[in-house]
Amino acid sequence: METGGAFTALLMLWVTAVSTQSVAEPTNVTVTCDDTRVSVTWDYDQDETSFLLEVGHWGSSKRYLEHKTKAHKYDNLSALVWDSLDSAMGVHYVTLTAARGVHRSPSESKTFSFNNMKHVHVICKLDFPRVDVRTHDSRILVSFRNPLRHHPQLRRLNWRDSLLLDFIVTSVGGDVKGSCQADQETCWVDVDFPDGADQCVKLNGTIRDNAGRQIEFRQTAPVCLLQPDGLETTTLILLLVLFIILLTVIAVVIWRVKAWTMTGGKEDIPNSLQPGHVKSKGECNMDFERVIDIVTDVERVSLISGSDDGSSDNSTTTNISIPPEETKPEPAEPEPDEDEDEDEDEDEDEDETWDSPYNQPHVVVDLGDGDTALGYVES
Repeated sequence: METGGAFTALLMLWVTAVSTQSVAEPTNVTVTCDDTRVSVTWDYDQDETSFLLEVGHWGSSKRYLEHKTKAHKYDNLSALVWDSLDSAMGVHYVTLTAARGVHRSPSESKTFSFNNMKHVHVICKLDFPRVDVRTHDSRILVSFRNPLRHHPQLRRLNWRDSLLLDFIVTSVGGDVKGSCQADQETCWVDVDFPDGADQCVKLNGTIRDNAGRQIEFRQTAPVCLLQPDGLETTTLILLLVLFIILLTVIAVVIWRVKAWTMTGGKEDIPNSLQPGHVKSKGECNMDFERVIDIVTDVERVSLISGSDDGSSDNSTTTNISIPPEETKPEPAEPEPDEDEDEDEDEDEDEDETWDSPYNQPHVVVDLGDGDTALGYVES
């Protein structure tokens, strides 16, 4: 029995070894950190292979992430790292295994932590918020928003009030240390620069708790002094004035366009052609900005059509016969009845001598610029 049991155990070990060695393990497993986000990538040459990921808190039997993928990377390993202060300050691991069917490769593991006091493969660092360097009341002030209060991950931590942010501002004038508690909105310090020196600073810092554990920030790139407040105010005022002038010009243009649209260009049309105009006796429709001289003591009208520039080359003169207007006699005193017959005879004679212009031959008159009118010619 003992011999048979030993043989079975050896057989199982051999089968396991063969199945394990038939699948190669992933290579170049790399853990990278981007602020609070942690990712892992790896290389593998064989196709039709899946990969099993396990992520957990070192020292705890609980695995908070198990994932199967065919890709060669996985993002956001730290999804549950920021659930508590102990987790954020602890050590975490990622284990990667290649799988093909029932066969498994040897596992490859990496450890990472945000606590710079731990001995792990990768120490992750946080990013500083945006830093401002400006003059304020004749001082040079370096300030930034408090990450303990505004960072989306740090503000979730329990015991947040026990945390303290220590930071160092480095410049050509030396290092200036500062600290910030969780209840402060903004962290700031005053700095001095030597005359003629570059007014730029770099920042780094750490978050620490009462137990001495700490999370490190990545050092910032150089941040230089902004324009003085006076220049900023002047620039804003100039921009505001230009904006108001632009709005005024646009409003005037819109008003002029609307005014022209509502009039419809009627001011350019002669009065005799305006809609609703009642023409008087003797008025004609041929006065498109032309001069008509009516000579009352003769039977002719000189119609002069001229160009806009006043040149005589484009001017034409056309004679149109218009019958003289009938002059109304002064009212006379009533005559005796015997004279009424004579007045009626005179009216009949006058009617016979009057020849209406509408009975005269018609002719089309060219007014120039494509305009024409209907005239009458003496027979």
